[in-house]
Amino acid sequence: MNKFKIYCSVDGWVEVIATTAPTQCPIDNNHAITAESVVVLEEDICSNDGTLTDLDLNDYKKLRYCDIDKRTGELISAGFVYQSKIFSLSQNAQINILALDETRNDPALEYPIKYNTIDDLESYNVVDADDLHSMYLTALATKKGHVDSGTNLKTSIRDAATKADVDAIIDNR
Repeated sequence: MNKFKIYCSVDGWVEVIATTAPTQCPIDNNHAITAESVVVLEEDICSNDGTLTDLDLNDYKKLRYCDIDKRTGELISAGFVYQSKIFSLSQNAQINILALDETRNDPALEYPIKYNTIDDLESYNVVDADDLHSMYLTALATKKGHVDSGTNLKTSIRDAATKADVDAIIDNR
């Protein structure tokens, strides 16, 4: 899908997301467009910024899936809360907490473990293996909750029969 800019004889310059170059005005099919005016503004659109669309239902759904994925990523990037502090869920942070949890009972792992907050302004002292495992489970549950909520929205969109039905599904996470 690409974002196009076209010139409509009635509406003037109009932007539209479509899979192929538009041949009609997306506002009103009866309006004439100037074929030479069609310009690709952006290729491989994966999120709708509010631009008009001229897509079939399946492509319209794909656009919404991308929006949901983007929002899920934003929620994960916000981190997780443990002991009233916010910790990162970046890919690196997930690898670190998983590795620590897998070795939490190893006698070579010394406690307390200082674990920095997402903004690095504070740290938390993980006191023992149980505390570390609780922190890990909290991180896991937070990420799972965000992914599951996105999956539920995508399921609703998959089940939608019209663009209006798709539009009625709001991602208010």
